[in-house]
Order: sequence, then C-alpha cells, then structure tokens
Amino acid sequence: MFTQDRLIVGVAGGYPEGFPEAFAARFSALPAEGKPRKKLAPPPDRGGEILIVEKDARANAVSMGHPLKLTRAVDDFYPLYLAGSYLGEHRTFNGQLMLELRQKRGLNYGDYAYVENFIQDGGTTFPLTNIARRQQHFEIWLRPVAPQATAFAIRAALFELDQLVREGIPDEGFQATREFLLHYVDLWAQDTSRRLGHAMDALIYGKDIVAELKARLPSMTKAEVDRAIRKHLDPKRLTIAIVSDNAKALRAQLLSGKPTPMTYDTKDTPAEVLQRDKAIEGFPLRVTPNRVKIVSAKAMFEK
Repeated sequence: MFTQDRLIVGVAGGYPEGFPEAFAARFSALPAEGKPRKKLAPPPDRGGEILIVEKDARANAVSMGHPLKLTRAVDDFYPLYLAGSYLGEHRTFNGQLMLELRQKRGLNYGDYAYVENFIQDGGTTFPLTNIARRQQHFEIWLRPVAPQATAFAIRAALFELDQLVREGIPDEGFQATREFLLHYVDLWAQDTSRRLGHAMDALIYGKDIVAELKARLPSMTKAEVDRAIRKHLDPKRLTIAIVSDNAKALRAQLLSGKPTPMTYDTKDTPAEVLQRDKAIEGFPLRVTPNRVKIVSAKAMFEK
C-alpha cells in the first residue's frame, strides 16, 4: 500500500533551493508499485431506510443522504455544489435549512448540506483537504435536535429538499448563493498549507475545486443548477440515521404516519411560519416497519 505510485509529495512555504527534490528523494526506497486498487462496486440503493442508534443523549442527531455518481472531476459537480451551498453551507447562515430550521424556528444549532464527504479542518468552517474519494455522497446534517422536535425537524429538511428538487432553486437564492461562493471559496485557500492541499487534491481529481468554482460561477445559470439537482438528487433514495435515547418511541412516531406538529416555547410566532408548519408536520415519510431499525451504540462498533 505504501508505494511510490500511490505517493504524492507536496512542499509549500519558504523552503531553500533544492529542498523539494531532496525531500522527495527520501521516499525512493519505497517499492515502485503496489497492489492494483480494487474496482469500486456501486453502493446498494438503501433509500427509505431509517437507522436509529440508541444511546444516552440529551439531544438527537440526524444525518440523511444517498450516494452520488459524481466527484469534482465531473462538470455537474459544480452547479450541484451551488445547490448544496444554497441548502446549507457548513456552519454558515446563508443556507435555506439554517434559515428555516434554526433562525425562524429555533429547532437546533446547525443544519447543513454537502455534495461530498465533509470533514471539518480543525476549528475552521472549511473542508479538510487531502481526503479525496472515488465515490461521494449527498448528505444533510441536523445537529443537535431536542427529542420532541426531531420528527418535525426531519420532515422540515425533507420538505425543503423536496421543494428544491420539484421547483428548482429560487432565482433570488441562486443569485445570492453564487455571489456568496465567489468570495467564500477564496477563504478555502488562504494560507500555503491549504493551497498545497488543494493543489494535491487537484492532481487526484484532475480539477482544482477553488479554481473551478471561481471560473465557472460567474457564467453559471439557474438552469444548469436545476438540471444538476434533478439529475443527481432524489429524496426517495435517502437513508436516514438518527442518534436518540428513546429509539422505540421515535420509531413508533415515525411509523405512525400521524402529523408531528411543532410546539413553540415563545409567543407570537409569525403567521407565515405557522402556515408553512402545517405543510411540514404532515409531510409524508414513506417508511415501512421492516425499514426502520434500532441498534445500540455499542453494537455500531462491533464487527
């Protein structure tokens, strides 16, 4: 596995002349070639499944998503990235999920969406570099959610995604997200370490995500984004994972098919929010008993 054909050596900063070559030469003792990489099989379609992980917790955590057939190497990735950012860029307030779930309803701390695997870079809001994958996924995070609001929060996220797929991205949301990303992506490469990381990722994918977004966003159209959304995002294919301390009650609630109305602790909730809540609380989950499973947190780490 540790062979020269799998190795990328990256150097950035104020290094002396000849250092990169000398540093790379230190790896010449590694074998030239390793085992061929296994061909990745398409992941199984597990849409409609809900896994509830039971553990002691004051609040619940929710993840939902499905596999994607594209990476940064594919042109469709970039309009799809804009759609994901519109739904919810990591730990920012420009996303539709943050606006509807947190800002208007105070349901939880964070509501974000991703069109590739996301690992946060330390204490920043930015993605960690050098975790390239041959297969990616679309994902929504809801963290943390009060137990009594979990079913409503899940329905709210599904409602927003369903509306995005059916109606496309609103023109105002498209324009605002495009303008936001044109400036925000510069922060991903604000120091030599991150610039090096993105340059190394570009060698793997064949495209530098920062450079591609900066080049594509000015001429990107709403029609391109809508086409990518409808081609690659499918609410019916979502698998949902929930961490909860009362898995049986939550399972029964989700399977009942009954509306899960939201009760607010504060007065004077705007009428437009309450009206939208009526559509959300009864949004169909389309789940069956054999596809809603409970497992203990301990079992998740057993072979």
